[in-house]
Amino acid sequence: RFGSALLLLKDLRFRRLHLLQAADSGCGPCEPDLCQTPQGCTAGTVLDHCGCCMECGNVQGQPCDPRPDHIRPSYRFYGSCGQGLACLRYLARDRRQRLQEEEEYDCVCVDGSGMVCGSDGRSYESKCRLREESATRESTLDRIIVRHEGPCRAVPKLVSPPLDTQGASGNSVLLRCEAFAFPLARLTWFHLRTSGSALELPGDDARISVQIRGGPGRYQVSGWLHIDPLRTSDVGTYVCEASNVLGKTRARASLSFINPGRFAAIGSMRYSLKEH
Repeated sequence: RFGSALLLLKDLRFRRLHLLQAADSGCGPCEPDLCQTPQGCTAGTVLDHCGCCMECGNVQGQPCDPRPDHIRPSYRFYGSCGQGLACLRYLARDRRQRLQEEEEYDCVCVDGSGMVCGSDGRSYESKCRLREESATRESTLDRIIVRHEGPCRAVPKLVSPPLDTQGASGNSVLLRCEAFAFPLARLTWFHLRTSGSALELPGDDARISVQIRGGPGRYQVSGWLHIDPLRTSDVGTYVCEASNVLGKTRARASLSFINPGRFAAIGSMRYSLKEH
């Protein structure tokens, strides 16, 4: 059954491609003098499907048309990728998803192997992203060039700061923090007590644990603060600090106490209303 469904899906895709090809009105003779000059092309220009006029290339992450072969005839739907980009097939996570979705192709940056540092002091996901940003600058003097491979050296940035949290006595509480930096950041947790004192965690309390690991992305570090069980003395402000040789960045989150009896009373009231 699975094999039959896969063959049917491939046949439907093949028919769709032929319909797209048939819908093409054709190119005709090339007259360059009639071509319009494309404007605002952040990924550069490419030849159109007729090979006559220039048009804007698709940017990184944008859908694109793959090169034709014996399975995929030549057709025009999304367009071609711009400078330093290749039209590659989007890989679904599992087999079932591949059956449910049509084949997708996206523009992927193949110019370089990762992040770069721009002359503006900012880190870019790829050289392609840097070129896109540079193309938006009005003056050529403001254009951005690659300073070096890898991200710029900078003070850590908290990409996911801890959030204000509420907890009940006896329950567990988890605070999370993520930082991006080059050189890599070091994460530290502090508890600012209501008395004003600051305690670096985990300390010697067996109820409190701190876990640090790399990721989820390159040059990122993630940290978790776990309290189990929660006590009234844990109420206060918690600080996630990311530091490297260039400086420190901090973010605060408050941990407040919930009275379980309040929710029990609300539940009883709702139950009584249903009875009436």
